[in-house]
Amino acid sequence: MKNAKPNKKFLNFSKKTLDNVKLKRANLKKANFKESSLKHADFIEADLEKANLSKAVLEHANLSGANVVSAKFQNSSMKSAFFVDADLTKADLSNSNMEKADLQNATLKNAEISNVTLNKANLEEANLKGADLADSVMNGTKIKNADFSYANLHGADLREANLSGVHSKRANLSFAN
Repeated sequence: MKNAKPNKKFLNFSKKTLDNVKLKRANLKKANFKESSLKHADFIEADLEKANLSKAVLEHANLSGANVVSAKFQNSSMKSAFFVDADLTKADLSNSNMEKADLQNATLKNAEISNVTLNKANLEEANLKGADLADSVMNGTKIKNADFSYANLHGADLREANLSGVHSKRANLSFAN
């Protein structure tokens, strides 16, 4: 599946088991991976713009350097997944589990991250400008030097999170712990 190319009818991998699949640098724009198992998948530097990964299992998957702008990840399990240097601008990650995920230096501008479990995740140096993190749980999360400017953290649980150097200009922190 290396170098998978989309056709006029977008790639459909819905409800497939694709554990350990290698799709490094693949063009998967608008591909459908809804409800698929993608454990340990390699999407390094892949183009997943506007892809549908909702209800997918991406545990230990590597999306480092990937373009996942406007992708859908709602209700997905992304425990220990890697998104280092990934572009998740306007992505929808709502209601997902990203415990221990590595999002260091990732771009999450205007992303929907509400009601997401990010316990012990790494968000150091991440750009979360304008992101919606309402009711997200970030216990013990590393968020050193992250940018939460204009972000919504209403009701977010930040207990034991490392907040040193965090930028929070005009962020909504009402009812955050």
